[in-house]
Amino acid sequence: KWAEKNGDALLKLAADGFELGNHGYLHRDHATLSYDANRAEILVTERLLKASLEGLGEAASRAVAPLFAPPSGSMGGAMFDAADALGYTVVMWTRDTVDWRDHDPDIIARRAVDGIAAGDLILMHPTDATVAALPRILDAVTAAGLTVAPVSEVIGSKAA
Repeated sequence: KWAEKNGDALLKLAADGFELGNHGYLHRDHATLSYDANRAEILVTERLLKASLEGLGEAASRAVAPLFAPPSGSMGGAMFDAADALGYTVVMWTRDTVDWRDHDPDIIARRAVDGIAAGDLILMHPTDATVAALPRILDAVTAAGLTVAPVSEVIGSKAA
């Protein structure tokens, strides 16, 4: 639903070369969903992303990656089966900023980078506090001698 409500931001992200993964449409508990319900959640979001980016041509094709991050990290067999059947790689974060609940940029930045290591995937949401924390996060990643990369590159998936 976020993508549906934020089409301009979605277009800018895709045009700027960001990778867009799939997080489902309604932020449902994928461990409790049937195969068909998991498939539907993934497909409605995939179709929405592709339709929203239609005018970008090749940039849209590069932007939409076959990556699925289940909401709340809730996973189950039917979810894995549906994702696999649709050609998706299921990805999970290794660092959670809990920015959906805590809106303090200092806390968000600290959770993102304390003890950061190569290969870490940081879960962040498009909140004002996260945007405020992002420069500190990026500076800390650089100071640690690391680089920011698309998820598919970090995990070495076929989405790259």
